[in-house]
Amino acid sequence: PCQSESFKVLDERFGREVREHLFQVYEDNYLAESDFDNIRGLGMNVVRLPFAWWNILNDDGSLKADAFARLDWFVDCCAQRGLYVILDLHAARGSQNNQDNSGEMNGSQLWKNVTYQDQMLYLWECVAEHYKGNPVIAAYDLLNEPGGDFKSTSVTQWEYFDRLYEAIRAIDPEHIIMMESCWDPEDLPAPDRYGWENVVYQYHWYKWNADNDYWAQKLNVD
Repeated sequence: PCQSESFKVLDERFGREVREHLFQVYEDNYLAESDFDNIRGLGMNVVRLPFAWWNILNDDGSLKADAFARLDWFVDCCAQRGLYVILDLHAARGSQNNQDNSGEMNGSQLWKNVTYQDQMLYLWECVAEHYKGNPVIAAYDLLNEPGGDFKSTSVTQWEYFDRLYEAIRAIDPEHIIMMESCWDPEDLPAPDRYGWENVVYQYHWYKWNADNDYWAQKLNVD
């Protein structure tokens, strides 16, 4: 059902070392350089790169020795082709939305566990320190669809956004910071409520009642 369960199954079958090797091979083949050529050839100029907490941090919350190796390769490939990168924390520790796309389906423990929140703050501090001044980075996308058990974004998430914003701004005052809502724009606060600057609001609205209706989806996009 989700990646954390895949980790557990492979740990049980093969042990931690083999599991990590298998996923390393898998992730090393997510993309080839030709994919970046295709993106550029389609006329696009920015790529949103999803990453997970376990790409950056160890289980104890410390920074991995090779934390940025794969991300740097991605950013370099984009730089060579004039593409910008949005760094998107898609899977926060404990899960920010209890959905498979967050890597864990365990009840959105991020919002119930202060240690996890502190670790994700530290993660963003490391990312900001590593990429500050890098002109290829278009924005830091703090959390993908942070609803908490698939519910609407509210003051719980806003207050945490503010913590992340202040931590990042203490290191990197220049890059855009993106904040997401579930699911509508009114589920985010007015920026002046917290004094945020150089932020972009992002909301993911889906036409759930027409999953198999091409024309309804097309009209919705148009």
